[in-house]
Amino acid sequence: MDPFDKLPTELRLSILIHTRSKRTVSSLTRASPAMLRQYHTHERYIARSLIAADFDDEMVQDAMAILFIQNSCTSSLRKHILDWSKHRLPNPLKDHNNQRFSQLFDQLNTLHSRLLFFIEDYVTKATSSYPPRDYLCLPQTPESKLPTTEGHLMFNGQKITARFNVSNLKDTETHRFLKAFLLYELNCKVKTSLAAIRPRLPQRELDTAEHEAIKCVNTYVCSLYCAMFAQCGNAWLPDASTSLQTGLLFPDTFYINPEMYASDMGQLERVRAGYDIKNENKVESSFARFGLGPLMEFLSHDMSDVRDKQALKERLRTWYIQNYEYSYKPGILYSTERITSRASPIYSQLSSEVDTELQLNIFRQRAWAFFDDRRLYPKGSTGRPNFPTQSFLDKQPSKQAWVEGWFDNPSQARALRRSQRWHDELCAGSDSEDAARIQWLSH
Repeated sequence: MDPFDKLPTELRLSILIHTRSKRTVSSLTRASPAMLRQYHTHERYIARSLIAADFDDEMVQDAMAILFIQNSCTSSLRKHILDWSKHRLPNPLKDHNNQRFSQLFDQLNTLHSRLLFFIEDYVTKATSSYPPRDYLCLPQTPESKLPTTEGHLMFNGQKITARFNVSNLKDTETHRFLKAFLLYELNCKVKTSLAAIRPRLPQRELDTAEHEAIKCVNTYVCSLYCAMFAQCGNAWLPDASTSLQTGLLFPDTFYINPEMYASDMGQLERVRAGYDIKNENKVESSFARFGLGPLMEFLSHDMSDVRDKQALKERLRTWYIQNYEYSYKPGILYSTERITSRASPIYSQLSSEVDTELQLNIFRQRAWAFFDDRRLYPKGSTGRPNFPTQSFLDKQPSKQAWVEGWFDNPSQARALRRSQRWHDELCAGSDSEDAARIQWLSH
């Protein structure tokens, strides 16, 4: 019996709106025929209410700029950015009775859903008890060939971790995530779509915390390509319980480096032989600077299918060949030295303690610029802190000096531990030793 069937229409509608989560609405409509009917009757009204709860007026302008840039010809792009800077782009949430904005609202709804999808994936990995494991997994998109696994992180087609529900974030946290993802995507659109426009474009001023949040989003997007490189390159999925003798080696135990997994996969580094590798020309940056759009295509591949995985590997190589050369182009964002009350408490607490690029990258993969507190993080330990100090990181290499091959060639030793083939051979060797031991004992 459907418990929602006896509720008044107005109450059912109110429940759907006050969930504040598209995933929760989806769960309710799958479980309740009455809620499903209610949803279909007021689908656009519900979607508009959910988006309005997440996007303030400025964020709607950011979203509209993204949509106008991707829908327009080059000649009109500068006008759209000027309109964006003066808050003159239309707002389909307020002008919902205007039929001209119907298609625009549908695109806004799709963009909103896409951002929430990536935010859930990011939070799942950032709050993992062992990020090097979950960061090698990929989310399944609604467009994927495995729709029943949308709620999980996947590794080679296998479910690994249930995906976080964005409704468990505080409103302030959701706002920080959405704002950073919107500005990241908009800046990517500007840099890659407005290359032919010479005059200086208007810019948005950001404080240091807002700027760092966008850097965090970029780190997350780069990590998705890292996971693709890993799965296409037959990488080993690490386990936190693995010993130092067989597990990943530092710093891979704290930070997954896309450059390392791109090198392990092969193919891509031959494209840029002799090329000057700056930060913006790193493998992952060559992909990430195009924003979230290309990810939807790449993530649609079925990584459990050998041929589809090979097709993705070839597609990544083709894309890289076409786009790896990059000369810096200014965007529409610039950072000041201001620190405001909008900053995440975690960022405010830790920002003065960051000393090296490795430490900063670890903190970014932990999404340090977004959370109000540490409630979503696992309980840290002395051996595995969530936000390691530089002193802690400095001591880690000496702990593995005795590992075979580490002293002579630490890069190769690390690469072997990342390889599934190395672990398969290790297991095969152990099985052979066990068999020989059993045979010896039987005589």
